[in-house]
Amino acid sequence: MKEHNASKRNGKKKITPKKNAAKQKKKRKKEYRSYLKSFEWNQIKEELFSVRGKVCEECTSTKRIEVHHLTYENIFNEEPEDLMILCRECHKKQHQDRNAK
Repeated sequence: MKEHNASKRNGKKKITPKKNAAKQKKKRKKEYRSYLKSFEWNQIKEELFSVRGKVCEECTSTKRIEVHHLTYENIFNEEPEDLMILCRECHKKQHQDRNAK
């Protein structure tokens, strides 16, 4: 008998490239979030703050300071030039500007 569900083969779910890509993206996002809570990331941030100061590099605010990745190419192995110190408001704006492109 011919099976009518195209997403199943031999009783197993067929993983399409699109679904696989979505799963990989979700996995990377989870790893990234975990990394942002890690001791290693905290050390990177503190070193950056000690060199550049804990001040927004866009507006000079000293409130709600965060570190922004300018690129994700070196994620988990960032260089200082890959990072930017921003206040929360400027950080949100950076992401809005990036998503608008």
